Amino acid sequence: MQKISLCITNYNRNAYLFKSFEHVINDDRIGEVVISDDFSNEELFNAVKEKCKQFPKVKLFRNESNLGCYANKHKSVSLAQYEYCIVFDSDNVLSTDYLDAIYSQEWSSKVILAPDFASPVFDYRQFGGITFNKTNVSEYVFKKGFDCLINTMNYFVHRDSYLSVYQPKDGIKGADSIYMNYLWLLCGNEIKVVKGMKYFHRIEHEKTEQKSNYVSFAKDSAPMCDSLLQIIASMR
Repeated sequence: MQKISLCITNYNRNAYLFKSFEHVINDDRIGEVVISDDFSNEELFNAVKEKCKQFPKVKLFRNESNLGCYANKHKSVSLAQYEYCIVFDSDNVLSTDYLDAIYSQEWSSKVILAPDFASPVFDYRQFGGITFNKTNVSEYVFKKGFDCLINTMNYFVHRDSYLSVYQPKDGIKGADSIYMNYLWLLCGNEIKVVKGMKYFHRIEHEKTEQKSNYVSFAKDSAPMCDSLLQIIASMR
């Protein structure tokens, strides 16, 4: 059985971070959990560091400065040991159903496997089984739910292929996923929405936890997201 890396980005979260992988940490398919901490406050990071000692699979790294969500996802994957990775946010929750769906598929370095349901809010099941590429994506861009689907990561990638298409970009904020997916498609790669591949996607947070990237930057990121949707719609 081929093991995979679970790559989690984290910034100023503690309780949610450990909830994100609690259902899969003992699954043999997960070879390691890579946590890339984006320069959280020192007290919180030290608490996370101490708790990580309970989990032999967990490898904790801390950035020397705050890179932002977009660059930190790239950093987390670059730290992975295994060829294939799950790119995951620390405020969401992964389940074994997600892993089962991945392992029911053929893996390719050119294909991202994306969830069809980020429960309870983001339902992409109408796109289940569809594979997007730059020759057909224009057919789906303006269908209901596609804008959220294309701006959601929390998916399964080939490590080296993912890293190879990355391009640094300042001010990306909450449009990080759609921009990365645009680059991915532009390079001739594909995104397959896998039926039954689901996870829990948290939006609202308690006051003690850092807000989600989606909530924090939705308003500021809207113009960039809209612009990228138009560009993706023109792909051929």
